[in-house]
Amino acid sequence: MLISSHILSELEKVIDDIIILDQGHIVRNEPMQTLSNESVDYLVLTTSDDAAAKKVLRDSQLVQSDDLANDPRVIFAKTATDTLAQAITQLTAANIAIYDVAHEHNDLETTLLNVLTADQTEVPHA
Repeated sequence: MLISSHILSELEKVIDDIIILDQGHIVRNEPMQTLSNESVDYLVLTTSDDAAAKKVLRDSQLVQSDDLANDPRVIFAKTATDTLAQAITQLTAANIAIYDVAHEHNDLETTLLNVLTADQTEVPHA
């Protein structure tokens, strides 16, 4: 059966595999679970020096470099509560003030937009 929709939260309930098309070209062809796994929760920190904070967190291996890529904010995947505590400890030790910690959820629709945006920045389709 073939279903076409942009409402991924509903599709997630009834499909096993997903094909994402952009301008007639297949961008992704994979199990729905793979795309769902990309819809993760993030913690976004506002600090006194975001560039230095990103370096501290990267050097302490509390975040992966791809968590920080292409985003000027201090952002990392929310994995465990102790990761946030360790990040705060590392930043405080580096004399970086933390002004805010916000939680962001990357839903499936946002994930789809990210996939399509990334596809447009790659080599154009032949």
